[in-house]
Amino acid sequence: MFLLVHIFLQTKFRWLAAIYDVLRDKEKRAIYDRVLVEGLPDWRMPVFYYRRMRKMGLAEGLAYIFGIFTVCQYFINWAAFWEKRFTLREVLGAHAKRIQKKVTCTFTHAVEQNIFTN
Repeated sequence: MFLLVHIFLQTKFRWLAAIYDVLRDKEKRAIYDRVLVEGLPDWRMPVFYYRRMRKMGLAEGLAYIFGIFTVCQYFINWAAFWEKRFTLREVLGAHAKRIQKKVTCTFTHAVEQNIFTN
């Protein structure tokens, strides 16, 4: 019985010491007051994380957005270039095969008719 009372009193003393520590420190007291006014934060709300972010000005935000869009546009243009190059190679390759086939057929036809023989 005495052990249970001792553990209970020890827990209460630690609880009161933690409260005293929060109320004594100015920074912790400010956080405590903010929690009293705003309530405990919902960790899933983006507003909670936004409050913790460094504030940036309009020019800095626009510069970041411009940089991100510039990099994305650069990669998209490279992808379009490689796609056009691949398509052009396929088309020219198919065209070259058709011409080669036509030349081969014409040559074969000429040999069959003995055009090249004297």
